[in-house]
Amino acid sequence: MVKPKAPYIEWANGLEEEGPKISLSDEPRERTVYLVDELEFTRDSEKVIDKHFSKIFEHELYLWHIAEEDWPQDRGRDVFDRWFEFESHSLVLDLCDYVFEVEDIAG
Repeated sequence: MVKPKAPYIEWANGLEEEGPKISLSDEPRERTVYLVDELEFTRDSEKVIDKHFSKIFEHELYLWHIAEEDWPQDRGRDVFDRWFEFESHSLVLDLCDYVFEVEDIAG
């Protein structure tokens, strides 16, 4: 799960003067859930982040603002870590009685 931190919120709030705003005090803040490779050990979550952070970063930016020219130029792992909180969970239970819709952001 990925949750925005203050730098992301500052970026989002600074895009359009009259646009929608996000607040750190809006709890619970929305989290995006990404299904990734199965983890055997908790420490493996860093490997998963290393593998997918770029796509996740771009997807999170796109969810708020589609104009790529307004995205931060530096989207490295250190910036990702400052902009987002990441939680990994090893178990996801499907309680739905319908098929999930699949969105491919890989490509």
